[in-house]
Amino acid sequence: MRTLIICSVLVFVFLFYIKPIEVVAIPSHQSTVLIKSWALPMPSNQNSGFAVTSSFSGNEIYYVDSNSNTIGRLAPTTNLITEWNIPTANSLPTSIKFDATTGSVYFIESNSNTIGRLVPFSNAFTEWNLQEKPSDIEIDSAGNIHYIDENGTKIVRMD
Repeated sequence: MRTLIICSVLVFVFLFYIKPIEVVAIPSHQSTVLIKSWALPMPSNQNSGFAVTSSFSGNEIYYVDSNSNTIGRLAPTTNLITEWNIPTANSLPTSIKFDATTGSVYFIESNSNTIGRLVPFSNAFTEWNLQEKPSDIEIDSAGNIHYIDENGTKIVRMD
């Protein structure tokens, strides 16, 4: 009889007082995200402006560092960082885009009203002086260069 009472009490406790373990499921339309970061080569006290773009394959990440007047390239698979000094001193690079049609990188030099191009594999720079100050740049799938002027009053295509 004593065993029956103990079993009855245990069943009562399990059914009414012990909550089942809740299982958290990730919906099928979501996935787990892995985050990886890389330290950029700059002094710790430097407050720099950055812009970033990726190559077509995603195997190279290009960025501009406004304060050091450089373009950097990170190869995530090897953790290798390559930097190029922009030819125009204190040009304040702000926007950068990768051209998948040529492998070139285009960027805005805000202090000099210039759009620059770096061909990474030959280390060659080309710069175009503009009459207005560009604020953002884009390269379309045909390789055309577009920029918007600083006032936001027009979009320009370079031919």
